[in-house]
Amino acid sequence: MKESENWTRQPKVDEAADAIVATGKCGVIDVKGYQVAKALGCEPNGELYTKVRDWRRRRQDQAVLSTIVVPPETEAALDDALGRMTGEVKALVIRSIQQAGSDFERSKTLQIVDAERRRDAAEAETDNVLELWQKTEADLSDASAKIEELEKKLVAASSRETFLAGRLEQRNADWVTALRQETRDAEHRVPSYAPDVAIPNPGAVPVTGIDSVANDASGGSTDDAG
Repeated sequence: MKESENWTRQPKVDEAADAIVATGKCGVIDVKGYQVAKALGCEPNGELYTKVRDWRRRRQDQAVLSTIVVPPETEAALDDALGRMTGEVKALVIRSIQQAGSDFERSKTLQIVDAERRRDAAEAETDNVLELWQKTEADLSDASAKIEELEKKLVAASSRETFLAGRLEQRNADWVTALRQETRDAEHRVPSYAPDVAIPNPGAVPVTGIDSVANDASGGSTDDAG
C-alpha cells in the first residue's frame, strides 16, 4: 500500500470517489471511505474518511430536485383547453395550480430542512469521532517515537553496564594477580636460619661477661691476702 499522507489530498479523493459513482454500482451516499482508500492504493485513516465526507456533502449540495417534464402534446392540449375557457376560469385554474405547486414546494422544503437537520446532527457526531480518531493516531505516533527513543537509551545503558562490568571484573583479576605476586615477593625476603645456629636473645646477659666479673673479684682477694 502507498503512504496515505501522499495520496489523501482532496482532489485525489474527489477523483477516486467520482470514479466509483461513475461505475453505476452505487450512489453518492453509498460511497465508503475504504472503497476510496482501495482505489487510491493507501491505508484508510481518519483524514481520508473526513475528506470522503466532505466530497459527499459537496456532491449532495450540487444535486437539484428533479423537475417534471411535460410532453409537448400535453402542453398543446392544455393551451387549447384554457383557450376555450373564460378569463375568470383561467385565473381560477392558474391559482389552483400555483397553490398546489406552492403546497408541494413547501412540503418538499420542510422535508429537505428536516433531512438536512438530521444529516447535520449525524455529521457533527461523525466529525467528533473522526477528530478523536485523528487525535488518537497522533498520540499513537508520539508514543511510538517515545518508545523508540527509550529503547535506544535502554540499549545504550545496557552496553555501558556491560562495559563497566567487564572493567570491574578485569580490575578484580588484576588486583588478585598483584596480591599473589606481592605475597611471593614477601616470602623471598624472609631470612632462613640453619638448625645448628643459635639465635641470639637480646634480653639475656652474656655468660662470658659474668665469668669475667667473678674471676676479677676472686683474683683481687688473693693478692690482698698474700
